Amino acid sequence: MSSIRKYTTRLIAAVLLISVAAATLITTSCGDTGISDEVIPAREIVEAAVAAYKQEDIPASLLYWKDAETEENILDMDMAGLYFYDEFAADMSALTALADWALYIPATTHVFEIDVLRAETKAGLESASELLAMRLESKTGSEVLGYHPEEAPLIAGAEIFTLGDYAVLLATHDNKLAKGAIVNLLNSSADAEDTEAETTSAGPAVGGNVAVPPNAAQGEAAASEIYDAKSIVMTAAPVEAPKISDAAKSTEKPLITVTSHVENNMVIFAGTCERDASVIMRCGDKEYVYKADGIDFRGTVEWSAAESAVEVIVTAKAEGKEESAAQSFTIRTRDDVNFAKSLGTYYYIAGDGGRCFIYGEIADYEGTNKFNDRQMESIKNRLKQKVDFCNSIGAELIYLVIPVPMNVYTELVLDKYTKNTSGVSRTSQFEDAAIEAGATVIDLLELFTEHKNDEFRLYHNTDTHWTHYGAYLGYAELMNYINKSWPDAKPIEVGKDIEFYKERRMSGDMPIHMGIDKSLMLEDATFARYPGGLSDVSGMFYEGTTRLNHDKLQRAGTIRNSNASVNLPSIYVFRDSFGSNTYTYMNASFSTVTWKAMWDYKFNENEIRNVNPDYVLYLVTERNIDAIIG
Repeated sequence: MSSIRKYTTRLIAAVLLISVAAATLITTSCGDTGISDEVIPAREIVEAAVAAYKQEDIPASLLYWKDAETEENILDMDMAGLYFYDEFAADMSALTALADWALYIPATTHVFEIDVLRAETKAGLESASELLAMRLESKTGSEVLGYHPEEAPLIAGAEIFTLGDYAVLLATHDNKLAKGAIVNLLNSSADAEDTEAETTSAGPAVGGNVAVPPNAAQGEAAASEIYDAKSIVMTAAPVEAPKISDAAKSTEKPLITVTSHVENNMVIFAGTCERDASVIMRCGDKEYVYKADGIDFRGTVEWSAAESAVEVIVTAKAEGKEESAAQSFTIRTRDDVNFAKSLGTYYYIAGDGGRCFIYGEIADYEGTNKFNDRQMESIKNRLKQKVDFCNSIGAELIYLVIPVPMNVYTELVLDKYTKNTSGVSRTSQFEDAAIEAGATVIDLLELFTEHKNDEFRLYHNTDTHWTHYGAYLGYAELMNYINKSWPDAKPIEVGKDIEFYKERRMSGDMPIHMGIDKSLMLEDATFARYPGGLSDVSGMFYEGTTRLNHDKLQRAGTIRNSNASVNLPSIYVFRDSFGSNTYTYMNASFSTVTWKAMWDYKFNENEIRNVNPDYVLYLVTERNIDAIIG
């Protein structure tokens, strides 16, 4: 999508949001506010608002303000484009033109945020409000709810309002605390309770899912707590596969546990079937065939949005047998399903063979997110600065880039998505710039393509992350490179230190993001155990599922290796959530591992210098490349 079209879409959305709220927002014209004529710096207002909360209730955050002089408080305008427009190096003149501003933004994937912008004209104040609306939209479509769905109420209850010359965005668990502090500081005649009563929420509308008996009449679904879309049919999942007689001539009829809209005119079917059968879904003149994932199947059916309702016929066929008895579903076209907006990155897309993908992979698959010349020039300069700094302290900068599943399992992607075949992608652009700057790049695409049909899976089928096996292959590739300089630094050994196994478990995070009960969708998953006695992380996965428990590993910390008999390097690690499955491996292979907080990519030179590592590593999936540029 071109930046012009993207900005236009967002601007219209922002104007609509502000216009709808205008009647009830606390809005006073500049110069006639009833507030003290003294100009309070936006930074002081933000600090006063933050001080109204208990420190333990606030996630690790970054404080930026206009004309800051300390490195940690200077907001780079190229990175600001990601905060406000979801685009690196976007035009930030709307922010730089303001008289003053301060932003209190979470350092990792959390919601809590307080932003204050000051303008000197009415037009400037309107522009500031629109800018905050764009920031809120960016937060709504980000990865936050993928990792912290419990924070959805903070987004739903977020507020944008103006007070005097200031436009304010609050996304907290109790906005009244911040508003009271702000009103008090600005000597407003309104008290905090009145402020609360007059302020409208700027958060998105929310809806949810319901469970009804299979094949029931497709009535209107009731509202739930989190997501902006609704399921149609969900029933209890079977504990075991259907019982199949060896003498049966016909394939056993599949047991369908999920029938849920993923788009207004697209529905996902999931359930169990005869092992390794293909499930056939017919809709009008279209036929969709999905190979099962063992005894579990998943697949989507799409029809013309112009049709008010369609009939979908579902059967199964195992090799050497006749097609099963048919099941018929009448499904209506909806007008209220918008997972692409409400979930952003985590909108779930079914592929073949039980493989699931997410919306956040499409741009890397289709190549629609390539950097332009201006962005590339900025990226090269940034990477060169990082390399030069690392060299100055005797460290090597390494980027370990994990491909998105769509780029590995291209044959399983639905035909509606077009593979980028130009030879140039955002990932290749970034890697070329990093190599040119002097960094080391380890790209796993070729390796993963070679191993994608191994006995053990590289990625979970119903979760957004790689498995212990995929993580091991990536980690081993890193260690094989480091071993050239550090002979004692070798990968842990399969069979001796680690072994892999399969286990059928409930689904991971993909269905959960869309409000589908995890017990309704299962998969044959891959995990690791450590016969050699390596220290594993207890409770890394939620019990019985393939979903990672990020609370166990997301915090910053340093792990020291007690093995003094080998000479091992030290490493400082920036990571997204893909770092979790490497935790045990990495801790066993370095003298010290300094783990930055998950999703905290702030390159703090003083902190790195104090740690004095041999290697500085970025371990991220390619869909997060934007986040690691700064």
